[in-house]
Amino acid sequence: GEDPIEQDKLPHVNQGEPAVISNSSIDSKLTRPSPHFTESSLLAAMENISRFVTEEKFKKILADTAGLGTPATRAGIIQGAVDKGYFKRQKKMLIATEKAHALISIMPSAIKSPGMTAAWEQELENIASGNCNMTVFMNQITNWICKLVQQLKLNSEALVESGGNIAKAF
Repeated sequence: GEDPIEQDKLPHVNQGEPAVISNSSIDSKLTRPSPHFTESSLLAAMENISRFVTEEKFKKILADTAGLGTPATRAGIIQGAVDKGYFKRQKKMLIATEKAHALISIMPSAIKSPGMTAAWEQELENIASGNCNMTVFMNQITNWICKLVQQLKLNSEALVESGGNIAKAF
């Protein structure tokens, strides 16, 4: 016959019943960081960005729209980031530069989240279906970006005053 499934090998235990630990040990280990992206793995992550999103409604939108960018634009987005000095190529890996880390440190979480792309995709869908107005949407984005730029200027000035190296990054 077949081997019993793992659950069948366990003894029956009632809730509240004391248990005896017969063996234990403590190991000193460190977690490994995620591996650096390669161009190929970053392209795949951009296409399947929904797995990096925690908000369910955004996860669904990003899954339905096939991720960030389009197959035709993703490689160009990565190359643009390399050309601007945000990534450097090291063998097959893409390594984030000090400039990238500095930029990320002052960015608000909304900009860093793929959920923002999902929210904008949803708005564009509403415009396409006639439920929202393009001019209103663009005005909202323009106002938001103007406020964001002002905040980023303040953040970067504060970082420079505190001895940070943001000035080198831009």
